[in-house]
Amino acid sequence: MSVLLACRGLSVRFGGLVALDALDLEVRQGAILGLIGPNGSGKTTFFNVITGVYSAAAGEARFGGEDLTRLAPQRIYAAGITRTFQRSRLALPLSIFDNVMIGNHRLLDHGLWFNLFRRAALKRQLEENLEKARALVAAFSKRLAGRMFDAVGAFSMIDRRRIEICRALVSEPRLLLLDEPSAGMTHEETRELMEDMLAVRARVQGLTLVIIEHEMNVIERITERCVVLNYGRKISEGAYAEVARDPERRTSGIGNEPGPRPQPGAGRGRPRGLEPELTAELRRPRLPPEERIGAGIQRDAGHLHRPQRPAGTLRRLQHDDIDRRIRHLQPEGSRQTGDAGAHDRDTGRHVSHRARIARARGRPTAAGSRPACPAARRVRG
Repeated sequence: MSVLLACRGLSVRFGGLVALDALDLEVRQGAILGLIGPNGSGKTTFFNVITGVYSAAAGEARFGGEDLTRLAPQRIYAAGITRTFQRSRLALPLSIFDNVMIGNHRLLDHGLWFNLFRRAALKRQLEENLEKARALVAAFSKRLAGRMFDAVGAFSMIDRRRIEICRALVSEPRLLLLDEPSAGMTHEETRELMEDMLAVRARVQGLTLVIIEHEMNVIERITERCVVLNYGRKISEGAYAEVARDPERRTSGIGNEPGPRPQPGAGRGRPRGLEPELTAELRRPRLPPEERIGAGIQRDAGHLHRPQRPAGTLRRLQHDDIDRRIRHLQPEGSRQTGDAGAHDRDTGRHVSHRARIARARGRPTAAGSRPACPAARRVRG
């Protein structure tokens, strides 16, 4: 098989961070290549360079003999490279047919004359593309093929992934890049999707796949060759069985290589891959719900935040600050003590904090204006 994609010394830098470090890679026509490695190893960066999202700092990537590193994404798409993304990029309010046709942009006639005056040809093109999209979707799911004009937002994650892959395939690409297609799906859904992909590849002759995946059973099942990246460098390459035995691969955290047998009770309950400080924090006994809410404890992506003040405390602090500002702006002889923010002693009406500050500064205020403070609106009734 001939080489379809060849990368030589491909490098990407973000300031002082080297995301890809002199990567050498070849993808042969009709092959399925697995790209694996820990998070931050440069896998998605490689896809972004190949599709023109990022520019290469050094090296070259040739697709069918043409250098891609200086081409715009539209030119790369026209050359026959399409992709999917880790997170779904579907237009959820639009129908399945509309989303699939977004990927068929280069094969559609977008001329003003064609769309306005050649209505018969436009109708014929619409019907042909509808049948083409329906046949492609039916290869993944006959149920979806019967709902081509239903909004995509009504479908499950696995169906959205199928639609997204159909959008990438409808333009008949030569190279398809799949970025973690199993993200957000169960093991059973992942198995179904991979079976669909293998069936579609058997029908589409000459289709080349490069897949990024963290599920090693998926890589082992569908790929013919694997490339392992770590810190932007290629550390191993070959069949999955060969890569799994590579000692350098074990240091990158790929796969489930057994380590030394732990001592009884050692490390029990420690989540794998977490920092010791976070592990110690997670080992603490959990508070009752009412105490946990009162303390304002929050966790986001494994990082612990300081307890926050309750909303009532924060509101009182804001009101106290406004009172201090007003007392500072008022003349010395007319300063009042206490909380004068709720009532105007001259008019007997409640005024907003904004109006009080403006009055203290000597600015005119609109008579009878509606108070801006929510508490003032409740007092006025």
